[in-house]
Amino acid sequence: MKIRHVFLTTALGLSLMSGLGFAQGTASSAAEPAKEQSEASIQSTGTVVATDPAKNKVTLDHEPIPELGWPRMKMPFSVAPEVDLESFSKGDKVVFSLSPAEGGHKITRIAKE
Repeated sequence: MKIRHVFLTTALGLSLMSGLGFAQGTASSAAEPAKEQSEASIQSTGTVVATDPAKNKVTLDHEPIPELGWPRMKMPFSVAPEVDLESFSKGDKVVFSLSPAEGGHKITRIAKE
């Protein structure tokens, strides 16, 4: 009887340890895509309110950005130095890409719709 009890206890313990290992693996795997998503560029659309090419800045009235929890709003953005803002003017409808940057997000691509 004692041997059977020890066997069942051992089997149960191994089963629980295996289950915990699986759950931990699943949790870390689930966290990795979230991290990758936060580091990936985010696409959105909006309307140009103002540009300042000399300072690599553009102000957009952008649509909601669910990935960041942002509602529709007007706000200024820093723009990557390689992005040319010269061809954009107030009222242009645009599609743009945001990437994480120090202090927030930076536009890495912008094009007229």
